[in-house]
Amino acid sequence: HVGPPGAAAAFLPAGVPLIRADIDDAAAVRDLVAGAAAVVHLAGPASVAESFRDPAGFERAHVGGTRAVVDACRVHGVPRLVHVSSAEVYGLPAAAGPVDEDSRPAPRSPYAASKLAAEGIVEEAVDAGALTAVVLRPFSVYGARSPRSSLVGAVLRAVTCEPPAAVRMRSLAPVRDLVHVDDVAEAVRAAIDYADMRHLVVNVGTGVGTAVADLARLALDVAGRAHLAVEQHAVGDRPPERDVTHLVADTTR
Repeated sequence: HVGPPGAAAAFLPAGVPLIRADIDDAAAVRDLVAGAAAVVHLAGPASVAESFRDPAGFERAHVGGTRAVVDACRVHGVPRLVHVSSAEVYGLPAAAGPVDEDSRPAPRSPYAASKLAAEGIVEEAVDAGALTAVVLRPFSVYGARSPRSSLVGAVLRAVTCEPPAAVRMRSLAPVRDLVHVDDVAEAVRAAIDYADMRHLVVNVGTGVGTAVADLARLALDVAGRAHLAVEQHAVGDRPPERDVTHLVADTTR
């Protein structure tokens, strides 16, 4: 865990330890992995916008950190790694329809590029016979405690602000596949127990796209503020030409 002291501890079930260390601290990761039957790798910052401001930090966490996790699994003979990647590796698909796991990755941010590089580290270890792994590519995850920087977090913050005002979003056009965090957790659990023991990339989504404008309007309706306007208010948190405007999962696999 990397974050503000105590931020995660309040949400852990009783008896689950919290150990703070940098994910690219190879010695610390090896100590944590010893004796594990499976490792779930979720570490690293997840903000596309922030990755443009700190590309080196994102590379250190996702690439160097994944190398430390994979090497620790090799050293201790951990049989199963579940690596949580991101649908952002797909970039902007050529077609507007759902994107499947065999689609060519085309990262459009430092975050997506570092996630794809991390997947390559996992794949190399699998090909070498060092471990088995499942790579999950979640789409737009939401749920309780959604980060303020996430799409749903930003929408909820906008519709509940005081005093009431028009909801202003950076862009209203993007279409996203919104998947609940409980379903992502279930996918992780299933990946741990997956019996076929092959390296496999799996989308984690719903197959349904929702436009930002529609999400904002729905949130206003639920909040009893349907009279408020939904407006586009561009802010420069990322290069506009690197935007991903449509990303929906093909969930066949």
